[in-house]
Amino acid sequence: MGLVSSLLSKVTGFFSNPFLIGAFLPVVLALTVNAALLCWFYEPARLWVTANWAGDMLDKLTGSLVVLLPVFVFSYVFWSINPGLLAVLEGRGLPGFVTRNLKEWQRERFNSKQQQVDEARDGRRALSGVASRWEVKLREARKKGASQPTDTYSTTLKELEALREKRNYGDPIEPKAVVDACAAIEIQLQNNNADIANPSGQTLLDRDHIDIIRLMKYAAGRAEGEYLQSFTERDQNFSYFRLAATKMGNMAESVRSYSLSRYEMDIDIFWSRLLSVIREEKETAHDGFADFLADQKGQLDFLVALFWLSLLSNLTMVLSAALLSWNLVPLFAIVILGPFFPIAFYQLAVTKYRDFADVQRTAIDLFRLKLLGRFNLPAPRCTEDERRLWQALTQMLRYRDDINLPFIDQLTVASTSAASSVDALRAQIMGGK
Repeated sequence: MGLVSSLLSKVTGFFSNPFLIGAFLPVVLALTVNAALLCWFYEPARLWVTANWAGDMLDKLTGSLVVLLPVFVFSYVFWSINPGLLAVLEGRGLPGFVTRNLKEWQRERFNSKQQQVDEARDGRRALSGVASRWEVKLREARKKGASQPTDTYSTTLKELEALREKRNYGDPIEPKAVVDACAAIEIQLQNNNADIANPSGQTLLDRDHIDIIRLMKYAAGRAEGEYLQSFTERDQNFSYFRLAATKMGNMAESVRSYSLSRYEMDIDIFWSRLLSVIREEKETAHDGFADFLADQKGQLDFLVALFWLSLLSNLTMVLSAALLSWNLVPLFAIVILGPFFPIAFYQLAVTKYRDFADVQRTAIDLFRLKLLGRFNLPAPRCTEDERRLWQALTQMLRYRDDINLPFIDQLTVASTSAASSVDALRAQIMGGK
């Protein structure tokens, strides 16, 4: 009975959610589409399917089992090589000349992203300076105009109307347009009393003065948002330290760059250990992050599998249509429409990889300190202490350097002298006296 129970446990383990989503369902979907195409242009295949599904329920069940077993075996093999297929999309293991050519394209993408960041940063600085400077100048101009006995301002300036139109459509406002509008209204504020009504009984100059201040704040805030967006896009798509050969590879490097630049934490070493902490939190604290992370990874595996299977299906169907069909219509249809599906699945996989990389960064932020606790090390008091601690762990685990890291004595921590003991251990780890 023990052997049977163990065997049943192994078999049911094959049908885990990651396997079903990342391999079995994509394989079934690809085989169903390919079978339908084959039946379309190859009559013997169509007759075989009709004959097998025309019998009684036992014949249908037998035929289903005959088909299902190879599908299951192929799915499991495909699931086993799925990490390698993902690594290819990340640009790892490619021939040298292919990597060099792909990196040139990625370098152009990076330069374009960096140029957007630089332009957005320059625009933000310029508009911030314009807004602060002209707000003061307009206030002084209004004080000067307060000595005027009348207000002859009766028509809104065309420069100000242009800014309002840009704001209404949500368009960015250039520094020069702001300066031109401010210079024009400055003259009006100096020559008219904005605190009184004009001959038509309107306080139009007062309204436009208030509105130009709001427009300057809108322009500066819009420029700040564009800078943050361009900066975030660059960081989500590229690493600080290394250029990969593909989009996915650069997104993977961006996660490593994030952990290194922020915490001095080499995620290549600590990711599997971090996963164990996330799983433990699910079991002990009923934290749902583990399920969320697994769901994101499953969606990524699903799209990656569909990309490779659609690519393989295209090649298989083109050869089958060329060899088995005397009609050129199926061949042309597959050749023309077939490439659309791998391209679409690849773009979807790239988008999902960006989401998954963001979830990885979130996992690092939320669970890294708990991982230190799993190493039985005291929590750092500040960010600099944490960076030094991760550096020490990296040297010890990756380079096997001889580094002495004292552990927390749980009994001591639980006692009344806990704080002083932890402080002493922390100082020893961080090189304090």
